[in-house]
Amino acid sequence: MHPILFSIGSFTVRSYGLMVAIGFALAIYLAWRQTGREGIDREKFLDMTLWVIVAGILGGRFMYVLVSWREFIHDLPGIFMIWRGGLVFYGGFMLALAAVWLYCRCYRISFWRMLDLCAPYVALGHAFGRIGCFLNGCCYGRPGTFCGVVFPGLGDGITRLPTQLFESGFNFLLFFGLLFLRRFRRFAGQLICTYVFAYAL
Repeated sequence: MHPILFSIGSFTVRSYGLMVAIGFALAIYLAWRQTGREGIDREKFLDMTLWVIVAGILGGRFMYVLVSWREFIHDLPGIFMIWRGGLVFYGGFMLALAAVWLYCRCYRISFWRMLDLCAPYVALGHAFGRIGCFLNGCCYGRPGTFCGVVFPGLGDGITRLPTQLFESGFNFLLFFGLLFLRRFRRFAGQLICTYVFAYAL
């Protein structure tokens, strides 16, 4: 894997952080272009994305620390070193969802229309994030020979399923599926509900 893409002096570019940043940026840009069709003010959408980014990172990191607390018993500063990797999607999604609800309530924007606007692009951003997981060498699957990959960071030479790439591929499919479904949407909230069900499945 390639957790570190390159370094210039003390400045290091990590593959995980770069792919997450690309996912965020692309998702925000494409959703921003769609705001007019959803009847949502572009400036308010951009303001909301700041809330969502912060909430997503905090929620994802909190959940990771919660489920991997043994890693941090003797390394408390490591809790804040998110550039090493270590975000749990569900934690980030739940706190980001709360941030969207609070923002929409404050500015009297339709919560469900906002979620429908964002749903396809959440899948797209997540697809890039999982590529970052693969490059970072984390979130791998069980040992197996079918499409097995050796993760050098583990040092055991065992081939494991690259579940990160499987999930990334399914997220790309989900992204295109939601774009297609958007043409036939019957009610506000249909896209986000479809996303939640399909992703969990």
